[in-house]
Amino acid sequence: MATSSELWQRRHTEVVEAIEAIDNGGSYVIQTRTFTSADMVELEAMERLYAIYLAISRIEGGAQQYTIGQRRFGRGDLAQLYSERRVARIALARIRQGGIRVRQVIPT
Repeated sequence: MATSSELWQRRHTEVVEAIEAIDNGGSYVIQTRTFTSADMVELEAMERLYAIYLAISRIEGGAQQYTIGQRRFGRGDLAQLYSERRVARIALARIRQGGIRVRQVIPT
């Protein structure tokens, strides 16, 4: 059975491969869904979220530090990573729902 870290590594790699394929003019299938250039914002949000999950998993698993892009995180940064994960999950949900929605407009 795959560990949490291995699972997030696979998901992250798959999204990065999808972004590269689309950048080269193609499309990419992830879990029966075909992603195209119209889905780049969602893929980039997924890549960010998976990178955060991977960092959390690695640090919780005993790694001393983990790097995402140019930023380095350590055990002391777990609270920050949890916060960034929450924000990234909300951002991805908004993208998938079509952006921010207004429930009610109050006339002035």
